[in-house]
This record gives sequence, structure tokens and C-alpha cells, in this order.
Amino acid sequence: MAINAVGMFALYRLERLRRQDFHNLSQITAERSRYHDLLVRILPASIAERMRGGEQHIADRYDEAGLPEPRADYAEAIADFALDLQKTAHGLSGPDGNHVEIRIGFHCSSLIAGVIGESRFLYDMWGDTVNVASRMESLCAPGKIQASDAARDILADKFTFELRGSVEVKSRGDMQTWWLTGRR
Repeated sequence: MAINAVGMFALYRLERLRRQDFHNLSQITAERSRYHDLLVRILPASIAERMRGGEQHIADRYDEAGLPEPRADYAEAIADFALDLQKTAHGLSGPDGNHVEIRIGFHCSSLIAGVIGESRFLYDMWGDTVNVASRMESLCAPGKIQASDAARDILADKFTFELRGSVEVKSRGDMQTWWLTGRR
């Protein structure tokens, strides 16, 4: 009887451990799924998949790029977006009743884009292109879209520009700039 009781107790403990294992594996699977869902919400899907596949340090160079997937018409897509954004903002009013006027600037060249952070992830881009685009925006007049010579050269056959003139750009000196005014 004592051996039978010990055997039943051992089987009971073993079954309890199996159930605990099953419960733990279910929780791990749910957490992995939640982790993946969060990655897809904060990162581009292709980047989230790379991280899910085990890649930890992602930093890619884009010579001419839609991000994160390169595309031949990246500059055109940016210009269309900027024009749409400008039009949308013009129709908005602030709390004081005045029209919202935004400044948009862009520059086309190579850059680096990737994931930063160890526990909190962010997809970011950096390099001289980002700095010049930021300068184009900060030196832009409200309600306007300012483009660098490089951006205008790429888009001149599909978009209309007005010469703004030379602008002193920090760390770059004088740069010829243009107002993006519309699509041809």
C-alpha cells in the first residue's frame, strides 16, 4: 500500500509538472506573439521580420531609397506627400482661428536607416541627408516647401519649382534652394 501511495504521489507530481510546463509554454507563445505584434506596430514590417528572425543590429545604407524598401520613385513620392501635407495643413485652423502653416524641407542623397534601442526600439535615419533636410525645413518660410538643388535636379521634369536663391546652411555654407510649387 505504501509503495502504491508513493507511486500515485509521484505520478500526481509528474502530471502537475507537465501541466505547469504546458501553461508556461502557452504563456511564452502568447508573449512572443505580443512581442511580434508590438514590433510590427512600431517598426516597418520587413524590419520587424528581420528582428524576429534573430537579427539584432540593423543599420542599412540607402543610396536612393524609399524606406525600408528601396523604390525608384522615392523622390517623387516625397514630393507628392509634401504637397498633400501642405494642402491639408492649409485647410486647418489652430485654436486661435488662424490657418495652420507648416514648413517642409527635403534633400535627396544617401543615408543610413536602422533600429536604435536595446529594450525600446525605434526605426530612425541619420546622416548628412537628414541634417540637410532638417536645415531646409528650419530655414523655410511658413506654408512653403523648400528643396535643395539635389532634390530639384531629380524632380525637375515632373514638378514645378521657383528659385528661392542662395541660403546659408549650417555646416554646408551657401546652398541654392528652390520652392516646390506643384506637379507638372
